[in-house]
Amino acid sequence: HDLPTPLRRLVRKSSALTNALPLFIKKRNLIVFAADKVVYACECDSHKLQFKISVHTDTVTKLFIKSGKLVSCGLDGKIVTCDLENGHVLSKLDFHKPISHLVCNLNSYAYLLEQGTSVCISVSENSFDNPTRIFPELALGKAFDINAHFVAAVSETKLLLHWLKFNDYTCYDLPVDKGSRVANYKKLNCVACHPTEAIVATGNVLGEVMIWWNLTTAPCTLFGESELHNDDDGDSSDESGDEGGHFHAIKKKAGSNPRPLHPKHVKRSGMHWHPSVVTALAFTADGKHLYSGGVEGVLVKWDLTDCFGGHKNCRFLSMLNSPIREISSPDGFSEDCVVVTLERNSFLVLNGALEMVYRHEGLDQMPTRWRPFEAQGGRLAVIPLKLKGKERPEKGSNALLLPGALGCLQVVELDSGRIVDMIDVNQRHYVMCDGVPAPLVSGVLLVDAWEGGDWLVTYSELQLPRMDNLKLSLVGYSTDNQAQLIWWRRVCGENGQSRFESVFGESLAYLNCQASDLKFFRHPDTSVGGFQTVLLLRDRRILVWQYNPNSATQLTQRPWNQTSCVLAETLNPSTLEETTRLSPSRLVCLKNCDDEAKVTKTREEAMALPSPRCIVVVASGTRLKSYNWIRWQSGASLMDEFLPLHAYDLTKWTAWQSPRTIPKIAKLAIFDSTQNLLAALCCSASLGKNSDQTGALCVISVDRKGKLRPVSGHFDSNLTNAFAVHPSRGLVAVGMSDGSCTVFNGNLNVVSKFAQVPLLPFCDRQRIQRSNRKQADLASTKPEALAFLMDSSEESVFPALAALVVTKWGREFGRRDLVVYEDVAARPVEPRKVNNEVDSRTTAEKPTGLLVRAEPVEEYEDAEDLKKSEDFVHPLLPVHRKRRLETDADLEKTFRDISQYPIDCAPSPEQLLAQMFKKPTI
Repeated sequence: HDLPTPLRRLVRKSSALTNALPLFIKKRNLIVFAADKVVYACECDSHKLQFKISVHTDTVTKLFIKSGKLVSCGLDGKIVTCDLENGHVLSKLDFHKPISHLVCNLNSYAYLLEQGTSVCISVSENSFDNPTRIFPELALGKAFDINAHFVAAVSETKLLLHWLKFNDYTCYDLPVDKGSRVANYKKLNCVACHPTEAIVATGNVLGEVMIWWNLTTAPCTLFGESELHNDDDGDSSDESGDEGGHFHAIKKKAGSNPRPLHPKHVKRSGMHWHPSVVTALAFTADGKHLYSGGVEGVLVKWDLTDCFGGHKNCRFLSMLNSPIREISSPDGFSEDCVVVTLERNSFLVLNGALEMVYRHEGLDQMPTRWRPFEAQGGRLAVIPLKLKGKERPEKGSNALLLPGALGCLQVVELDSGRIVDMIDVNQRHYVMCDGVPAPLVSGVLLVDAWEGGDWLVTYSELQLPRMDNLKLSLVGYSTDNQAQLIWWRRVCGENGQSRFESVFGESLAYLNCQASDLKFFRHPDTSVGGFQTVLLLRDRRILVWQYNPNSATQLTQRPWNQTSCVLAETLNPSTLEETTRLSPSRLVCLKNCDDEAKVTKTREEAMALPSPRCIVVVASGTRLKSYNWIRWQSGASLMDEFLPLHAYDLTKWTAWQSPRTIPKIAKLAIFDSTQNLLAALCCSASLGKNSDQTGALCVISVDRKGKLRPVSGHFDSNLTNAFAVHPSRGLVAVGMSDGSCTVFNGNLNVVSKFAQVPLLPFCDRQRIQRSNRKQADLASTKPEALAFLMDSSEESVFPALAALVVTKWGREFGRRDLVVYEDVAARPVEPRKVNNEVDSRTTAEKPTGLLVRAEPVEEYEDAEDLKKSEDFVHPLLPVHRKRRLETDADLEKTFRDISQYPIDCAPSPEQLLAQMFKKPTI
């Protein structure tokens, strides 16, 4: 029956944690971090939330403490100052331009502003008034830092220093040939400034850390005096051939005062430990140690008090299993601790001895540098789980098993959005290889869960990165793909939190064929407590493993025993030469009886049964084939065999317009187990507006004899591989190429349709809509996998739907987010309690939806007295501080933004006018 169209809401259960470096306050044991546009402060031990700040309307990119106040800036162009005790907002300043990066010292700020497609670095003294643009003719990125002497930036093999005292810059270049292979290895990738001295540290692509010193004529108190004070700096008259930036101009300004030395007198000291690219550098507050991190996932602490460090004067923390993104060791409020952010959306806090103090995990992301080379075979479905609660084990909570990066799986609790468990099939640290852009690790290709997640089974293979000229001999893929099957069992930890641990594994590399599908199933002819694992290979071999319940009490017995390896279909020998060319197959198992019986003793007795007790349907290409799965006891062993019953080719279905336009079957699932109905999704990667093929969603009936017959179909060229079936409700959800998601009922009528998930960050969404209309019409986000959540009751009108969404445009290309579509009517939102200690604003002051972009109108306590004064200006009246042309341009831009507001949540005109003409303050 058709379900009523409910009111839906979208809840994003994931966020980016590494866009801004977190802050650690050791005395209060408090960690402050940003998750997209919200700033959180929580206790490290209890994870109790102290307060949160929801003032920013776009991604927060920087957090720092200034004069005991918490300051944050983001891509919305706002710099917000808050009270560090309770999170109350003290002041706001709006640049009206995205701030993608910011560094500061005691008196100066250097920040990177985005202007359309270009960026510029600006410097401000004491406050953000009267900014000065530096390096105007150079295109620089986020690799810059600041201290009391200069702003240091890197570009290719050049080190650029903008001297704050002289408001000009000098350039220091490495002596390498431009465009050579050595220049590519020596390319500078990151930079850090010494907190007190005129010393700079840089890291390059080869893994070298270089210390630049002897930069000025002033003596260095930490490392001894400079080698040159008043000596000649070369031919000062040759200013036309000056390769040191504006050195001669600075020399004239300085006179006899301390000034920069000529680039030929600058000293460099190298330290080499990292085997690959150095990604982050940071000095300690006293300047005696230097932290460095690389792509290999190792944090190194260098001791600079003796000859600028060395192998004997360094310690390291390895096995982080992720490239290091940023490092911060500000001292002061964090004392000797260091904060490290990882590219896999996590961060950790370490003490001076490199011991773990705190770690926070987010939704696992593939590191940005490896996303273009990610193998296509690593996509798998989202598996709904049921976690047993500590207080009410019989009720439990909804959870999802999500695919991670580099062979990891994550268990996410949906109520809180926390990562409760991580499963790593590699069980070892990744290794970078020469000539290969991404690490060679085993990726999980197939996964399935049994009875709400009591058991998990994973199939993994060695993943080769996508390369233009791939040499299989680099990894021996032609002889060993390192395929393995691992079973995981859920156990209860000491704190009552459940986790998964590996129980048994089996290598499948000897099969020399990739697997296509993996399922848990319980055959009707199975003893109590037993169930099977069924694996389907591309060459149509079916492997079955039987669970041994006695292994729980007798440790000498294997928990899983392979019972059969049957060739279900004989293929053309010419197609078996390279099994990767075979289309992947899909498999489902159907119980064809209501009772359970003992296993027959002979094969003849199993074949003599009046009807098949278990039917297996295999889909490959456009062809479906059913089998009778029989079992019998042969001595102490169980035997399995699959007897063919019926075959059907979708090209014979008259509902298609043309047999040539039929794509291959990509997904197959049980739609209704009581009526033996299957749902098949036919689509390919090339489906779209310009494709000749037409995708289809089909419902196929399987009778008691195993005969296959299509019942109904929905034809659409925009279908994607994102697919989910709710077996008890009779609902099918399919992702569309435009980023939306459509839910169908049993008659394949559209029940509900969800628009695509909005793109983050918000400034990228605006840029796409304004700059390129062609890109604006394309999907910025697309669902990669769908799953209906396991309902605890049948009272809800519509079951919740979870989606794993991938970003296709913008600076966070390849980002994955977990979103949940919920039924508002079934889950009413309770009124939130007012708690000033948790949130920085009261409930009455909190806008909802897009209202967070509008600043509230200030209330004046003595409004009547102010109106009587001569200098009174009503806060809603415009105060023109610009030329008419600039004001008109701002009005046009604001009205264009207002036109995008939904009608039901547009702010009032008074609020908009106050936002347009309010003078920025800090």
